[in-house]
Amino acid sequence: MKKTTITFLNFFFVFLLVVAVTATPAFSQTVNLAELKKNEDERRKKAEKSKYSVSDENLNSIEIQKKPHSLIHLQGEGESREETMITAAPVAPPSDENNTEEFWRSQKKEIDERIAAFKSSAKELQSQLNQLWTDFYQAENEDQQKDLQARIDQMGQQLEDTRLTVAHSEKELADFMERARKAGVPPGWLR
Repeated sequence: MKKTTITFLNFFFVFLLVVAVTATPAFSQTVNLAELKKNEDERRKKAEKSKYSVSDENLNSIEIQKKPHSLIHLQGEGESREETMITAAPVAPPSDENNTEEFWRSQKKEIDERIAAFKSSAKELQSQLNQLWTDFYQAENEDQQKDLQARIDQMGQQLEDTRLTVAHSEKELADFMERARKAGVPPGWLR
Protein backbone atom coordinates (compact mmCIF):
# COMPACT_ATOMS: atom_id res chain seq x y z
CA MET A 1 0.00 0.00 0.00
CA LYS A 2 2.81 2.38 0.90
CA LYS A 3 4.63 1.62 -2.33
CA THR A 4 1.57 2.50 -4.48
CA THR A 5 1.02 5.69 -2.51
CA ILE A 6 4.63 6.70 -3.00
CA THR A 7 4.47 5.86 -6.71
CA PHE A 8 1.28 7.84 -7.12
CA LEU A 9 2.78 10.81 -5.24
CA ASN A 10 5.95 10.60 -7.36
CA PHE A 11 3.87 10.58 -10.51
CA PHE A 12 1.75 13.50 -9.27
CA PHE A 13 4.87 15.48 -8.30
CA VAL A 14 6.45 14.89 -11.72
CA PHE A 15 3.20 15.91 -13.41
CA LEU A 16 3.06 19.20 -11.43
CA LEU A 17 6.70 19.87 -12.23
CA VAL A 18 6.10 19.35 -15.98
CA VAL A 19 3.03 21.61 -15.94
CA ALA A 20 4.89 24.34 -14.05
CA VAL A 21 7.88 24.24 -16.40
CA THR A 22 5.82 24.29 -19.60
CA ALA A 23 3.35 26.94 -18.40
CA THR A 24 5.96 29.41 -17.18
CA PRO A 25 6.92 30.78 -20.65
CA ALA A 26 3.27 31.36 -21.51
CA PHE A 27 2.71 33.41 -18.37
CA SER A 28 5.96 35.29 -18.68
CA GLN A 29 5.24 36.58 -22.21
CA THR A 30 4.28 40.24 -22.16
CA VAL A 31 2.55 42.36 -24.76
CA ASN A 32 4.68 45.14 -26.17
CA LEU A 33 2.11 47.95 -26.44
CA ALA A 34 4.55 50.37 -28.03
CA GLU A 35 5.21 47.95 -30.89
CA LEU A 36 1.49 47.24 -31.30
CA LYS A 37 0.80 50.99 -31.54
CA LYS A 38 3.60 51.44 -34.07
CA ASN A 39 2.23 48.59 -36.23
CA GLU A 40 -1.31 50.01 -36.07
CA ASP A 41 -0.10 53.50 -37.02
CA GLU A 42 1.76 52.06 -40.02
CA ARG A 43 -1.34 50.10 -41.08
CA ARG A 44 -3.52 53.21 -40.88
CA LYS A 45 -1.04 55.24 -42.93
CA LYS A 46 -1.13 52.59 -45.67
CA ALA A 47 -4.95 52.31 -45.62
CA GLU A 48 -6.82 53.98 -48.46
CA LYS A 49 -8.56 57.22 -47.54
CA SER A 50 -12.22 57.64 -48.41
CA LYS A 51 -13.11 60.16 -51.09
CA TYR A 52 -16.35 61.07 -49.35
CA SER A 53 -17.05 61.85 -45.75
CA VAL A 54 -20.62 61.35 -44.64
CA SER A 55 -21.94 62.70 -41.36
CA ASP A 56 -25.33 63.64 -39.95
CA GLU A 57 -24.85 67.20 -41.17
CA ASN A 58 -24.23 66.36 -44.85
CA LEU A 59 -26.24 63.14 -45.18
CA ASN A 60 -28.91 64.62 -47.45
CA SER A 61 -26.73 67.16 -49.24
CA ILE A 62 -23.80 65.28 -50.74
CA GLU A 63 -22.39 66.59 -54.01
CA ILE A 64 -20.82 64.20 -56.48
CA GLN A 65 -19.44 65.58 -59.70
CA LYS A 66 -21.05 68.91 -58.75
CA LYS A 67 -24.54 67.35 -58.66
CA PRO A 68 -26.48 67.24 -55.37
CA HIS A 69 -27.79 63.89 -54.14
CA SER A 70 -29.88 63.03 -51.13
CA LEU A 71 -29.02 59.38 -50.52
CA ILE A 72 -25.99 57.16 -50.80
CA HIS A 73 -26.29 53.73 -52.37
CA LEU A 74 -23.11 51.82 -51.77
CA GLN A 75 -21.52 49.95 -54.63
CA GLY A 76 -22.75 46.63 -55.84
CA GLU A 77 -20.96 43.88 -57.66
CA GLY A 78 -18.94 45.09 -60.66
CA GLU A 79 -19.71 48.78 -60.18
CA SER A 80 -17.37 51.57 -59.28
CA ARG A 81 -18.09 53.70 -56.24
CA GLU A 82 -18.72 56.82 -58.35
CA GLU A 83 -21.35 55.02 -60.45
CA THR A 84 -23.38 53.95 -57.45
CA MET A 85 -23.24 56.91 -55.12
CA ILE A 86 -26.67 58.20 -56.09
CA THR A 87 -30.15 56.81 -55.74
CA ALA A 88 -32.30 59.90 -55.79
CA ALA A 89 -32.05 63.62 -56.25
CA PRO A 90 -33.23 65.72 -53.33
CA VAL A 91 -36.86 66.81 -53.21
CA ALA A 92 -37.26 70.39 -54.34
CA PRO A 93 -38.22 72.82 -51.59
CA PRO A 94 -41.79 74.07 -51.88
CA SER A 95 -42.40 77.25 -53.85
CA ASP A 96 -45.56 78.89 -55.23
CA GLU A 97 -45.43 76.89 -58.46
CA ASN A 98 -44.78 73.64 -56.53
CA ASN A 99 -47.62 74.20 -54.08
CA THR A 100 -50.15 72.12 -55.99
CA GLU A 101 -51.85 68.87 -55.09
CA GLU A 102 -50.27 67.14 -58.09
CA PHE A 103 -46.77 68.18 -57.04
CA TRP A 104 -47.14 66.95 -53.45
CA ARG A 105 -48.80 63.67 -54.48
CA SER A 106 -46.10 62.93 -57.07
CA GLN A 107 -43.29 63.66 -54.59
CA LYS A 108 -44.86 61.40 -51.94
CA LYS A 109 -45.48 58.66 -54.51
CA GLU A 110 -41.85 58.82 -55.69
CA ILE A 111 -40.52 58.49 -52.14
CA ASP A 112 -42.98 55.67 -51.31
CA GLU A 113 -42.00 53.75 -54.46
CA ARG A 114 -38.31 54.15 -53.65
CA ILE A 115 -38.85 52.84 -50.11
CA ALA A 116 -40.87 49.89 -51.42
CA ALA A 117 -38.15 49.07 -53.97
CA PHE A 118 -35.42 49.17 -51.30
CA LYS A 119 -37.48 47.00 -48.94
CA SER A 120 -38.14 44.50 -51.72
CA SER A 121 -34.44 44.45 -52.53
CA ALA A 122 -33.58 43.88 -48.86
CA LYS A 123 -36.08 41.02 -48.65
CA GLU A 124 -34.60 39.40 -51.78
CA LEU A 125 -31.04 39.82 -50.48
CA GLN A 126 -32.04 38.24 -47.15
CA SER A 127 -33.54 35.28 -49.01
CA GLN A 128 -30.35 34.85 -51.06
CA LEU A 129 -28.22 35.16 -47.92
CA ASN A 130 -30.27 32.47 -46.19
CA GLN A 131 -29.74 30.17 -49.19
CA LEU A 132 -25.98 30.84 -49.13
CA TRP A 133 -25.85 29.89 -45.45
CA THR A 134 -27.74 26.67 -46.21
CA ASP A 135 -25.27 25.89 -49.00
CA PHE A 136 -22.36 26.72 -46.67
CA TYR A 137 -23.46 24.20 -44.06
CA GLN A 138 -24.10 21.56 -46.72
CA ALA A 139 -20.74 22.08 -48.47
CA GLU A 140 -18.57 18.99 -48.52
CA ASN A 141 -15.09 20.50 -48.53
CA GLU A 142 -13.22 23.53 -47.25
CA ASP A 143 -12.72 25.13 -50.69
CA GLN A 144 -16.47 25.27 -51.26
CA GLN A 145 -16.96 26.69 -47.78
CA LYS A 146 -14.30 29.38 -48.32
CA ASP A 147 -15.91 30.43 -51.60
CA LEU A 148 -19.35 30.50 -50.00
CA GLN A 149 -18.04 32.43 -46.98
CA ALA A 150 -16.68 35.14 -49.27
CA ARG A 151 -20.04 35.35 -51.04
CA ILE A 152 -21.86 35.40 -47.68
CA ASP A 153 -19.70 38.27 -46.46
CA GLN A 154 -20.32 40.24 -49.66
CA MET A 155 -24.06 39.54 -49.61
CA GLY A 156 -24.24 40.46 -45.91
CA GLN A 157 -22.58 43.80 -46.63
CA GLN A 158 -25.00 44.47 -49.50
CA LEU A 159 -27.93 43.64 -47.23
CA GLU A 160 -26.62 45.94 -44.53
CA ASP A 161 -26.15 48.74 -47.08
CA THR A 162 -29.67 48.23 -48.42
CA ARG A 163 -31.15 48.33 -44.94
CA LEU A 164 -29.23 51.54 -44.27
CA THR A 165 -30.64 53.00 -47.48
CA VAL A 166 -34.17 52.00 -46.40
CA ALA A 167 -33.65 53.81 -43.11
CA HIS A 168 -32.38 56.92 -44.91
CA SER A 169 -35.33 56.81 -47.30
CA GLU A 170 -37.76 56.57 -44.41
CA LYS A 171 -36.03 59.54 -42.79
CA GLU A 172 -36.39 61.40 -46.08
CA LEU A 173 -40.13 60.58 -46.08
CA ALA A 174 -40.48 61.89 -42.54
CA ASP A 175 -38.63 65.09 -43.51
CA PHE A 176 -40.86 65.46 -46.58
CA MET A 177 -44.01 65.04 -44.48
CA GLU A 178 -42.73 67.65 -42.03
CA ARG A 179 -41.99 70.10 -44.88
CA ALA A 180 -45.48 69.51 -46.25
CA ARG A 181 -47.03 70.13 -42.84
CA LYS A 182 -45.08 73.38 -42.46
CA ALA A 183 -46.09 74.44 -45.98
CA GLY A 184 -49.75 73.98 -45.03
CA VAL A 185 -50.42 71.07 -47.38
CA PRO A 186 -53.76 69.40 -46.61
CA PRO A 187 -53.20 65.88 -45.22
CA GLY A 188 -55.50 64.37 -47.87
CA TRP A 189 -53.01 65.29 -50.60
CA LEU A 190 -50.40 63.00 -49.06
CA ARG A 191 -52.47 59.86 -48.55
